[in-house]
Amino acid sequence: MIKLTTGQFAIPQENVYSITKKMSQEGSDAHAFFALELSGENTHATFLEIEDIFRTHLFHSEEEFIFRFEKVLKEINDLLEQRDLTINGVIAVQEKDELHISQSGEGEAYLVRRGKLTVIIENIDQEEGSQEATFINIASGEIMVDDRIVLASLRLLRYAMASQITKVLSEGVSEGLEEIQSLLEIEAQKGSVVCAHARGESLLTQMDKVTQQPVPRALQNHWATQIAEKIEILIDSISQKTGHSYERVKTALFACISVFFLFFLIWGIQSLSIDNTQKEEMAYAVDMLEELQSDIKKARNNIQLGNYESAQDSLDKIKRNAEEIFKTSSSPDLRTESSKILSNVEKLRDKASKITRISNPEERISIKMKEKLGEEKIQGILVQGENTYVYTEKSLFQTVLDSVNDKEIISEEANIIRGSILEKGDRIFVLSSGAFIKHTEDGVQSVSTSDEEGFKKGTSEQAYSRFLYVLSSNDNQIWKYEYSRGSFSGAKEWLSEEADLSQAIDFAIDGSIYVLKNNGDIALFHKGKESSLTISGIQNKALDQSTKIFVQPEMKHVYVLNPSRNSVIQLKVINKGLEYAQEYIFETQTPLQDMYIDQAEQRMIVTDEENVYTITL
Repeated sequence: MIKLTTGQFAIPQENVYSITKKMSQEGSDAHAFFALELSGENTHATFLEIEDIFRTHLFHSEEEFIFRFEKVLKEINDLLEQRDLTINGVIAVQEKDELHISQSGEGEAYLVRRGKLTVIIENIDQEEGSQEATFINIASGEIMVDDRIVLASLRLLRYAMASQITKVLSEGVSEGLEEIQSLLEIEAQKGSVVCAHARGESLLTQMDKVTQQPVPRALQNHWATQIAEKIEILIDSISQKTGHSYERVKTALFACISVFFLFFLIWGIQSLSIDNTQKEEMAYAVDMLEELQSDIKKARNNIQLGNYESAQDSLDKIKRNAEEIFKTSSSPDLRTESSKILSNVEKLRDKASKITRISNPEERISIKMKEKLGEEKIQGILVQGENTYVYTEKSLFQTVLDSVNDKEIISEEANIIRGSILEKGDRIFVLSSGAFIKHTEDGVQSVSTSDEEGFKKGTSEQAYSRFLYVLSSNDNQIWKYEYSRGSFSGAKEWLSEEADLSQAIDFAIDGSIYVLKNNGDIALFHKGKESSLTISGIQNKALDQSTKIFVQPEMKHVYVLNPSRNSVIQLKVINKGLEYAQEYIFETQTPLQDMYIDQAEQRMIVTDEENVYTITL
C-alpha cells in the first residue's frame, strides 16, 4: 500500500489565514491534505467547519470514496457561499492508491513522476482573482511509488521553472520545500504549500506479512515415509560396516541428530532475538526521525518568530539525536535520512545565526588577479569611485571595472604593510622600513612630515578628509597629521584623555573613531574621548581573531573582517552601541585579506590572496 509522507509550510500574511495540514482519523484509511489561503471574515472559524465536514462525510462513510469526496466539496461550497471571504488553494484526499484533488482560485497541484513535472489541476475556467466558483472540478488518479505531489495556494510556475521545481524536489522533500519557501518569501511574500512523497511499504511491514503456506497432509505422509526408510537404510549400513548392533548405532545416530537440532534451535533463537532487537532499534530510529522532522518545523517557526535562542537550543538537540542515528544505524536509508536532517540543521542554524554563506565564491570574482600576480599575494585593496587599487608587498595594480593594468613597483627593498586614500585621491602607503610614500598619477614619491623624528610608529593608519590618523598601541594615542601641498604637518594628539590602546590592532572613522582590539572588543571614541559602547547579539564568538574594522560617514553599520572564519560581520549602529546584524561567510580557498563597503551599503568588496570578490548586500 502507498504511504504519503509530507512536508509543508505556510507563509504568514496580514489579514490572510494561511494553513497547510494533513488530516486523518483513527479507523479510517483515508487522509486529507490542505494548502489554503482564506481572506475575509471569520477565516479560522470557517476552516474549523471545513474540518468538521471532512470528519462527518469522508472518514466514516460506507459510500464509494470518490462519492464521499464529492459530497464533502458540495458541503464546503455551500458553506463558502454563505461567507464573505475568498479562498485560494488545493484540497486533496487519498485512500490506498487513489488520489483525488480539487482547487479554488489560484490554487494548483503538480505531479513529479520519473523526473518530469506535470500540472494535475489548475484554474482554467476563471479569470485571475475571481472567486465566483470554488471547488468545482476534481482530478483523480492512481499514485505510484516515488511520486511527488505538490499542492499550492498559488501558481508556482510563475516563480520557478518546472525543471527547477523538479530538481529541488529530487534532492528530498524537506530540502526542496525549504528552497521553494525561500523563493516564495522573496518573490511572492505569500504561499501555502504541501509536498507529499509516495513511498511503498517499509521493510519491517513487509517482513511482518511473510507467512508460510501449510503442506498438504497427503504430501506430509509421503515425505515422512521416504525419510523413515532412508534413516533405516543408513543405520543398517553403519551397523554392518562398524560391527556394532543396530540399536547401538540407532541410539548414537539419534543422539547426534538431537545435538544438531539443539544447536540449530539455539542458533535460531539467537538469530530471532538479534532480528527482533534490530527491528526494535529500526522502529525506534524511524520514530525518532519522524519526531526530529517535527522538531525541525518547530525550530523553523521559532526562527520566523524571532525566537533565535529557543531555535538554537532545539537545533542542538536535533543534531545530537540525528548524529546518534547516523553513527549507530546499519540501515543505509536511515543514515541517508539522518544525514539530510543534519544538513537541514546546519542551514537552519545559519538562518538562526543570521549567517549568509557565499558557497560559490568563484562566481563572485569581479577582478581576476591570479595571472597578473605571478608569485605575489594580495595584501589589501583601496577603492576610489570606479577604481580599485590592489596592492601586494611590492606592487600596485590599478583596475577599472574588470580590467587590470600592469603592475607598478612601489618599493624595491622594503615591503608595503598598509595603504590608505586621502580626500583628493593620493594613495598613501606605509613600508616595513617605517617610511611613508605616496602614489599619484605621476608615480611614486616619498612623503615627509615636519616632525624631525619622522612619522610616529603605528599599528594602523586611516585617511579621513585631508587628515591622516595613526593608531599607536605603544603610545596609547591616535596621532593626527594634516596633508597639504604634498607633505604632512607634525603629529598632534587626537585623544585628549588617557585610554588603553595596548591591544588595539585597527580602527575606522566616520566622524567618531571605532578601535578594534586583538580580543575582538571594540572601543568608541568621540571628540578625543572614549564613549561607552555595548555590543549585543554576538554569537559563536564571531569577533574573536578579527583583524580589520571598516565604516564610512553616515553608514548604518560597522563591518569587521575575521580571517579565521573567512567572514565579514555586520554590526548595526544603535544608540550607544552596536548590534549583531549579519555575518557573510566566504568559502574561499585562502583567508580573506581586506574589505571595502560602499557608502550606500549596497556593495561589498573583499579580497583573499588571489582574487577580488564583489557581492550585493
